[in-house]
Amino acid sequence: MGTYECCQVVVTGESQNDVGCDKTPRAVPPERWCILSKMVFRPQTKTDGANPATAEIGALLRSAHTIAVVGVSARPERDSHDVALYLVRHGYRVIPVNPALTELLGEVAYPDVASIPAALEIDIVDIFRRPEFIPAIVDQAIARGAKAVWMQLGLADEASARRARAAGLTVVMDRCIKVDHARLAAQSRS
Repeated sequence: MGTYECCQVVVTGESQNDVGCDKTPRAVPPERWCILSKMVFRPQTKTDGANPATAEIGALLRSAHTIAVVGVSARPERDSHDVALYLVRHGYRVIPVNPALTELLGEVAYPDVASIPAALEIDIVDIFRRPEFIPAIVDQAIARGAKAVWMQLGLADEASARRARAAGLTVVMDRCIKVDHARLAAQSRS
């Protein structure tokens, strides 16, 4: 059945000050991954352990202003939509990247990262696409001058990560930007 890891963030109360994590392993279908305030588990993805330290991830999230969400869906029940909406509600400008969309969350959508106008500075490219698409997306992020590439839960590509790091980008793999942001926000309030 494989190894499962908890990714739950439980937010309770009106002020969202109480955050906890239940480490009881069990399988949950992928459509339930990375949903704030619900129990979520996912299979562990093999990475070389080269994710930045928590402090560096915090600094990245605090300094970022614009996040291109690649593979974002217009369907509210999809995690990519939920994460994009969360980021907007927490002050980020989200640039939707999906060739099937023309607009989402008040922003013009682009078919790929390369199509985003050069005048628009991209801090983080957040990837919600299948692993076979990661190399091309990372290459576009490098060419575009993004500061970081973030591969969502269950996504990792070591070769692409090495190329991005060699080009000076911060690389986060197999983590949910929403969960990390919520944890850091809760820690800063306590």
